[in-house]
Amino acid sequence: MNKNHMIGFAAFLLLFHSAACGPLPQSDIDEPAPAVEKGTETNTPTAVPQLSPTTPAAEKATYEIYFDAAWSAETHPADYDASAHFSPFIVYGHSDSPNALIFRQNEFATAGMEQMAETGATDVLVGEIEAIIAAGDANDYIKGSRIDSPGTSSGKFGFSQILNQVTFVSMIAPSPDWFVAATTILFQDGRWVEELTLDLISYDSGTDSGASLTAADADTQPREAITRLPDNLQNMGTLTLKLIN
Repeated sequence: MNKNHMIGFAAFLLLFHSAACGPLPQSDIDEPAPAVEKGTETNTPTAVPQLSPTTPAAEKATYEIYFDAAWSAETHPADYDASAHFSPFIVYGHSDSPNALIFRQNEFATAGMEQMAETGATDVLVGEIEAIIAAGDANDYIKGSRIDSPGTSSGKFGFSQILNQVTFVSMIAPSPDWFVAATTILFQDGRWVEELTLDLISYDSGTDSGASLTAADADTQPREAITRLPDNLQNMGTLTLKLIN
């Protein structure tokens, strides 16, 4: 076979191989991306906003305290006296410890509560509160002034988050041994209560057996427990507390 025949034969073999084997496969890089069906697109995740920490409540707070003595001939026509008044009130801030309370319903009155409920004097009661303060279960107290009823009185008082309860007491005068009181918690759910009004509850201290406002002294022997007075002697006033700072 001459040279020209050999070149032609080689070209023929190359063409025959291309036709028999087909085109060379493409690489994965050249393959088109699969189509995305409408409605299945995914969005880039949005950054979650970071919430700022809640500003902590102040450790201490000061409240304006308003005593509204509503007892009058109009509110209690059958249980009112021309000399009706309330003794100088006592307000103090304390913890939730049972040792911090100056009285409890259905228990005997302390000497200080007996004196206050019968005469309106508060020196013994103040001594009892000072002992509670010394024990770390109260922070301070304030003493108001006599209020002819109807009438109002007010004062300012400070509390702390631990010593955040308030108790108020005042004698119903004239009466054998009756008094009004209120107690509540001022720091709740991590914040100071902005404002609230409490209905005063009327109690019999159980130390005098007189049955009417102007009954003569009749010392109760043996002493009885503190009890709530009947409905006709309730609703004599309110205590309002407003946060001022």
